[in-house]
Amino acid sequence: MHELILETKSLNKSFVTIGGELKILRDLNFGVSRGDFVAITGASGVGKSTLLHILGGLDLPTSGSVTVAGQRIDNLSEAQLSDYRNKKCGFVFQYHYLLEEFNAVENVMMPLLVRGESRNNCHGIAVKLLDEVGLGQRLDHRPTQLSGGECQRAAVARAMAGAPEILIADEPTGNLDHETAETLHELLTRLNEQKKMTIIVATHDLSLADRASRRYRLSDGHLAETS
Repeated sequence: MHELILETKSLNKSFVTIGGELKILRDLNFGVSRGDFVAITGASGVGKSTLLHILGGLDLPTSGSVTVAGQRIDNLSEAQLSDYRNKKCGFVFQYHYLLEEFNAVENVMMPLLVRGESRNNCHGIAVKLLDEVGLGQRLDHRPTQLSGGECQRAAVARAMAGAPEILIADEPTGNLDHETAETLHELLTRLNEQKKMTIIVATHDLSLADRASRRYRLSDGHLAETS
């Protein structure tokens, strides 16, 4: 049996609305093995982003537990969650969220600078990662000088900067055209196959989901594995 790197038990998430309690996730029991590439699909609004935010330590469940790399994260303090996000989990959003006043290298350096690592070391790691994602000739370009696909690849490099245990991507190709999306698909596949990076991605893009080793559909608060 493969080693579980992520596990949820009886995971629930609800929101209080004017009309009453809105249940988004219902008793989810979900496991991801180290090195898996997992895709989560489902209609808009079913809770894919909510689930990923909980797994990434950006939100907390209403009840249940989340364990990542042997550490429960659902009961951590905000400072501990910040440390978890910086060291164990890389997150890629639908929009790249690069800082426009900094170039590609500086953006990728940010997570490492937050850790207090030396600027020279951070710079070397950032340059290497940007080269790996095909941006070796765009190091000094700011986000406004990069295409949408290039910005997303830089965002992936930033997420990888801290050598996280797991990479979580929320609709990473949602704002990209088909050809550009395919380039990002290939990048994520390469990270999984060559670097054995554990990846969980929520997507409407079935061509990306088809690249995953395991696929799930989220509906009515429940996850069901699909072929």
